[in-house]
Amino acid sequence: MKNPVLIVLIILIPMLLNAQHRIGKYQGQINGGFGFSPWGFTIYTGVDYAIHKDVTIGGEFNFRSYHENVADKANYKRILGISGNANYHFSNLFHLPRAFDLYIGLTSGAYFWTYTNIPSSKYKPGFNLHGQAGGRWFFNEKWGVNVEFNVGDAYYGGKYGLSYKIWTDRTKKNDIDEKNSKTKPVDNKTGS
Repeated sequence: MKNPVLIVLIILIPMLLNAQHRIGKYQGQINGGFGFSPWGFTIYTGVDYAIHKDVTIGGEFNFRSYHENVADKANYKRILGISGNANYHFSNLFHLPRAFDLYIGLTSGAYFWTYTNIPSSKYKPGFNLHGQAGGRWFFNEKWGVNVEFNVGDAYYGGKYGLSYKIWTDRTKKNDIDEKNSKTKPVDNKTGS
């Protein structure tokens, strides 16, 4: 087997066939990874919760740091972001394979930044609203990789990382409860 493409296909095809489903209603996922923007390298973590089979809401924390010159002095800027988001997932609408998830949405939140050489700017807050578009591929029952691009008033760039599904047993329980509520109970005395 000298053909590297053939080797990759032999490895990837079973993974794709065994790939798992994106999150469903009442399920959640934890996301984390790295990002890029003109304002430095980003580290982020967040959570998404499905309130509908195609809609998630969530929150995110991120930290950015970068260097710039201000008045001929080296200055380091640190930015902490706390935000909430809502996303619409197109996977059901487009009938995508179960392991894939495409979405767009809005994020709104607060950012707090500091400059090392400008004491009066310590912890100045700012408000942010931006849109995002992204995709995710689950390569097993719990884990997936995600890529997202952002554009907005105070933040643009992208991020990439991992997603881990949580609360996955809630969907099975809710499906069983919904099915049981639709069936008429039988009265043992009358048999009806």
